[in-house]
Amino acid sequence: NPLFVLLSDRACHIIKPQDHHLGPLVRSFVINASQNKTAVLAREIPLTLASMSLEKPVNSLFVADQSGDQPDIEALSETTGIPAQTLDPVALAGADKSLLADCDCRVEFAMACGAAIAQVKHIKPSDFRKSFAPYMGKKMILQRMLRAISVFVTISMIALGLYFQLKVMRINDYTSSLDRNMRRDYAKAMYGAKPRSNTSILRQLVRKHGQIQNIKKGDFGDEGSVPAKLRYMLEAINKAPAQISLQVVSIDVTTKTMGLVGSTNKRASTLALFNSFKEHPKLIKKYESYNERANRDAFTIQLSLKKAK
Repeated sequence: NPLFVLLSDRACHIIKPQDHHLGPLVRSFVINASQNKTAVLAREIPLTLASMSLEKPVNSLFVADQSGDQPDIEALSETTGIPAQTLDPVALAGADKSLLADCDCRVEFAMACGAAIAQVKHIKPSDFRKSFAPYMGKKMILQRMLRAISVFVTISMIALGLYFQLKVMRINDYTSSLDRNMRRDYAKAMYGAKPRSNTSILRQLVRKHGQIQNIKKGDFGDEGSVPAKLRYMLEAINKAPAQISLQVVSIDVTTKTMGLVGSTNKRASTLALFNSFKEHPKLIKKYESYNERANRDAFTIQLSLKKAK
């Protein structure tokens, strides 16, 4: 009850002949030159025999190897427990050895000849592409395909990540440029005042725009705002006597200070103007000075808001 093992440069074929008119049981798998053939056969032969579920145990093992790197027959016999010996298909067929001297696939050629003889003897042919186990060539193709897909996906993810990273960097640069321009324009529109860092510039501009709209409607909003302070000063000036001949040099109104520099036609007019500021319900005098200059009474006055009671 023999078992035949045919080794080529690329594959191993394990063939178990059956009774007359029955095709042999065949298992084929890929093998390469870097593998230890003795270890591979010692592992695969018992697995193959177990899968075939033979009625009679195999009592002889024939190994044909065309590569020249013959497996260790003695070690194989000891490992499998089956007497093993080498096999030369050319000599077995009684052909001249020079007939296949230049053939690079002598094992495959011998198997093809055996398949042809099977047709002549009306024996069911063998399909060497079919096995009880998946063909390892398909497994290698699948592994290569998965490896190629993995490399492609990795490269694609890296390229996609770089693309979005560059896009984010460009957006950040553009945003920073817009922020610098907005801060510069805000300072110009607000007479040098810088925007608060804890509030967005857009929200501050909206608030300022609302205050301007309220001022246009006559609502000055907060009493401490610059427009409200300017209104109080103008109210006090308008209540002063008309004959004081007021000439204004400058009005300085900020969120912290209020100041007026100018001149009147005489000292009494200047005192009348100061009294008008004093009588205003929202203003309190902090500093005043006056002196005659070029037939005019020049003055400077600093004001502040009265604290609410």
